[in-house]
Amino acid sequence: FFFFKQKTAYEMQRGLVGSEMCIRDSHHTVELQDSPAVRGMITKVAYLVKCEAQMRLNAIKPAAGAKHAAKRVGRGIGSGLGKTAGRGHKGQKSRTGGFHKVGFEGGQMPMQRRLPKRGFVSLTRARIAEVRLSELEALPVDDVDLLVLQQAGIVAADALAAKVVLSGAISRKVNLRGVGVTKGAKAAIEAVGGTVESAEQGVTWLINRPRLRRRESSGISSVA
Repeated sequence: FFFFKQKTAYEMQRGLVGSEMCIRDSHHTVELQDSPAVRGMITKVAYLVKCEAQMRLNAIKPAAGAKHAAKRVGRGIGSGLGKTAGRGHKGQKSRTGGFHKVGFEGGQMPMQRRLPKRGFVSLTRARIAEVRLSELEALPVDDVDLLVLQQAGIVAADALAAKVVLSGAISRKVNLRGVGVTKGAKAAIEAVGGTVESAEQGVTWLINRPRLRRRESSGISSVA
């Protein structure tokens, strides 16, 4: 048999653990038969008591190792940081305000400029939307282009282009115009009698649409 007597003010006020162990108040002694369930409840109560002791404002403190004492420089040779305070003799870095800038290597070509550049960040990537086959299946029309997708709310109104990906299933015929499509999605659309018209050319035209408009306004003829 176990004799349990412990103060669990936080949980017992809410009646979560105390009711399970038939404890009426925080100083009530209960005699219970030894069982895995009783042992589990005793462990739980002990943990709650520990948590309650730590949930006091006067007991809050940083985790062990999170804080370190600051170095006291210039306080004698016994610390190893006296006199020059770890800065050495003379030179720019020994002076107050002697820091130049991050990455500066004294005038030679710095590391961030010596390394070669690779790739680029597309400015239109965020405005090219993906469309699932299941979303095409739910459309009430058979002829689908970017404007139809925007009006249906499938892609954003400011999207420059859209691309259909192989996700979901499609069981009816749709005709895609000016919309990109992956190899697997194209095969799925054509398998049910649908068509894909100039998908890649449509995506390219939509991406370059502002540039084409500038050319037309300036009188420069563009080849389609």
